[in-house]
Amino acid sequence: MSLLLSDAPENRKSHAGHFKRPRISAGLMFQLFLCAILLISAGVLKASDPGQIVWKEQKGMMRSAEIGVVVWKEQPFHSDASSKAFAFSSMRQDGPITWFFNGAANKSFEKHELFQLIRFPQWPLGEIVEQQEFESLKFKLGELEVFAKKYPNAAVLLDGIAGSMRDAVRKFSSGKVFFSGNWIGREEYERLSQQRDETLKKYAEEREELEKKLLKEGESKRKAKIAANVQQSSALILVAIGMWLLLLLMAFLTRSWGTVSILVIALVGVAGWFTYSELGFGWTEYVVRAVKDFPSLLPFVKE
Repeated sequence: MSLLLSDAPENRKSHAGHFKRPRISAGLMFQLFLCAILLISAGVLKASDPGQIVWKEQKGMMRSAEIGVVVWKEQPFHSDASSKAFAFSSMRQDGPITWFFNGAANKSFEKHELFQLIRFPQWPLGEIVEQQEFESLKFKLGELEVFAKKYPNAAVLLDGIAGSMRDAVRKFSSGKVFFSGNWIGREEYERLSQQRDETLKKYAEEREELEKKLLKEGESKRKAKIAANVQQSSALILVAIGMWLLLLLMAFLTRSWGTVSILVIALVGVAGWFTYSELGFGWTEYVVRAVKDFPSLLPFVKE
């Protein structure tokens, strides 16, 4: 009995060795990992809500030409009604592959794969007050409705913007206009439009007056600058003439006829240079003005 009890731990150890831990094969691990990835991807696609988020985020803003819906068939022989749809907020051409993006979700097509797309029109418009603007609205709405009718799976993605445009058509047809971001009656629009025109006219008149004032001030500054330059030139001319006359007088007093000749030749040369540079005798006006301004340059003449 004691022998049997003494052998019990050994027997338990030997039996424990026969019970191996369950092993998971590499194939099963890969399948589990793939299922997890698919579940996560499905959750992301559902959370991104392709198409609906595009409209909700952009509603009430000027729409980008990049936003739209792309549809495709799994097989070429499938019907248009079975086409799948994906709303995108941007697209990119990457070599032979065309990519469409909507948040974390994306869809790509290779060159041989066929797809059709429609871009959302710019909406809402700035104003819908004229008949041609209303006709343009109906034309763009018609394009969306034709596309949605041909591809039913795209209808739910276009319903947001199409419904808003249908509502705009109904309101305009009832006599309202879309002005300054609001739907108002035609009479109210006429009043607000007149006020806006008067305000713009007033601003234009004020701007014109300001431009005239600035132009007048600029002209006054230009004339003052010219007058200052002329006065400075007159002073320099008077100084030069005075020095020349002083030198000429000293030459006569000292009977230095060579110096007299040099002074006369210098005067003729300077006069010739001014005549050449001014293309005429217009420079003589500065001399005449300098002579006229001579009394004002004398300190004892000023009051």
